[in-house]
Amino acid sequence: MAGRLLTDLMNRSPHDFRPISALWSRNKVDFWAAVATLVGVLVLDVLAGLMIGVLVSLAGLMSRAVRPRIVWLGKDSNSGLFRNRKEDGVDATEGISVVHFGAELFFANVGTFRDSVLDEVDERRPRAVVIDAEAITDIDTTAADEVVKLVDELASRDVTVVFARLQDPARAVLVSGGLEMNDRDFGRVELAVEALTNP
Repeated sequence: MAGRLLTDLMNRSPHDFRPISALWSRNKVDFWAAVATLVGVLVLDVLAGLMIGVLVSLAGLMSRAVRPRIVWLGKDSNSGLFRNRKEDGVDATEGISVVHFGAELFFANVGTFRDSVLDEVDERRPRAVVIDAEAITDIDTTAADEVVKLVDELASRDVTVVFARLQDPARAVLVSGGLEMNDRDFGRVELAVEALTNP
């Protein structure tokens, strides 16, 4: 991103900052990486500026990985699809909490995931939690161990945990970590909720 932006700027008028200002509304991390790159090039040199931009971009990526987007879902009364339950026309499913975790699970973010699930269970007291795992393309062994512990802890509180849209690599790591996937693995969120609603 930083290199492409620098090339674009060099081909424009020196007073044309539209590419950078356009980033502000699209992605704040890319905006700050572009600003850091530009300042680095002007104050130091091209290579140093590019390195600064790369480091800012990497810091942004790590921040997003460590604090991924966690969205609690509800059923849209019009479409029947599961969407962010904070949106208008979306209702939380009675007795079932559905969470979408928007990143791979690994040692640095599994604590955030665990805390979010436990907070939800403490607040809403569901009988089941559906993990919409479409974005969880992989899980490291530390995170897998924590997920297994979380499933066991919730089971001791009479809360069932199931997965929807779980990717094969993530499934393999969970199974190798000792998680029994029978009756816990569904192809779609709707199927998981239906099975839990009509056991």
